[in-house]
Amino acid sequence: MQHRSSRRFTRSARLVAVVALLGGALAGLAASHQTFAAGLSLTPTATSTSTPAAATGGRMLYAWGANEYGELGDGTATNRHTPVAVTLPGGAHATAITGGDGHSLALGSDGTLYAWGYNDHGQLGDGTTADRHTPVTVTLPGGVRATAIVAGGGHSLALDGDGHLYAWGYNREGELDDGTTTDRHTPVAVTLPGDVHATAIAAGSDDSLALGSDGTLYSWGYNSVGELGDGTTADRHTPGPVTLPSGVHATAIAAGYFHSLALGSDGRLYACGRDYQGELGNGAFIKRSTPVAVMLPGGARVTAIAAGDGDSLALVAPLTDTATSTPVPPTVTTTSTPVPPTATVHPMPHPGPPFTLSIAVARDPLTRGSVVAVGLRGGAHWRVDVSLTLSVRRVAAVASPRRPAGHGRHPATTLQLVVLYRQAAHLLLDARGQGRVALRLGYTPRAPLTATLTVGAHVASRSVTVSRVVRLVPPPPWL
Repeated sequence: MQHRSSRRFTRSARLVAVVALLGGALAGLAASHQTFAAGLSLTPTATSTSTPAAATGGRMLYAWGANEYGELGDGTATNRHTPVAVTLPGGAHATAITGGDGHSLALGSDGTLYAWGYNDHGQLGDGTTADRHTPVTVTLPGGVRATAIVAGGGHSLALDGDGHLYAWGYNREGELDDGTTTDRHTPVAVTLPGDVHATAIAAGSDDSLALGSDGTLYSWGYNSVGELGDGTTADRHTPGPVTLPSGVHATAIAAGYFHSLALGSDGRLYACGRDYQGELGNGAFIKRSTPVAVMLPGGARVTAIAAGDGDSLALVAPLTDTATSTPVPPTVTTTSTPVPPTATVHPMPHPGPPFTLSIAVARDPLTRGSVVAVGLRGGAHWRVDVSLTLSVRRVAAVASPRRPAGHGRHPATTLQLVVLYRQAAHLLLDARGQGRVALRLGYTPRAPLTATLTVGAHVASRSVTVSRVVRLVPPPPWL
């Protein structure tokens, strides 16, 4: 596998400050947190999957943030802490915008697609690998006019009005679906199975997604942690179907650094790929090669989604159902002084008995090990699945196919979750809806260690999780 020197991919708030062009609701947010020229306000434009710059009612495009490779498009390589104007050629104004790992794209009112910034793999699509500090024309095939655009880590995608899809840039893991692993400096056609047309597109660090006109969600490219959602971790050089639950098709998609999101026709939000920072939103911190449901509050109706480096966002309609957690007093006395636990409850959409969870950690007098006492309250005779996870967060190097660990202008590191021990158990609640179980913490540290203990309980579509910071010490040497 070939590697390149680059920066870590993120579209949320590192290379260029992000303002999504959603009109009035977000315009107020932008006005309160960003410094624009006096009198400017954000207005809606044709939107793309990600938006690292802002178009205004004055038909101007603004950008701010890191600018080492000209990704702000203002003709300099100077970082900007407040928005500066981006001028498109010929007086054109932007109608859609998107940003990747150091490069930016904009659809012009003249029908032209423009690009600027980092161009080491031809992601600007102008036929070169030269960085551009001002917008240049993307060389689309003759007669093609883009209507939707997305920028990935080192590649770019464009969709035309007929549903034809084009890709260019980095291609070592087959991101471009042209049957090769050769970078492309100008756009090439992407063919979905059965000549299906694309209706929506998304691009991650090194992978691509497309909604097909046949209702299928397709993915291709890099797949080391299951971000393609096809049940494997094998890279794919041609589009293949994402394994959503039976009968469910995607209605909206988003791609992050190493994870993907899809809004299902059943109203649920699904996620797959890396989960080191909990970006999949199911409370497990385990990578998934097939989509799992995000544990949003019961009754939540998702209206928009977005994915960043190690985080995910969902815009939901006002909730109609809320719940609180009332922990059960534990019977085992803890000998430690843990940080007060935090609990999150995800209720079922229909009424039901409160479902609560409490934990306590105690020292086993015989083995000098630790025992976790779990107390549950719910419905009579509920069968509850209980899980215990002991984990720590450590700084670790991150490498993608294009960037060796530790390479690039920013350190290629991330705060990763390392699971030290995991245990599962089943518990049948009694006629009063109560139950207790003791779980032995089967992990012995070699040195004093601070870790996070997470206990979760699940029944039907309802879950509750409690986390606690614990201090573990090794047993005496004579034991």
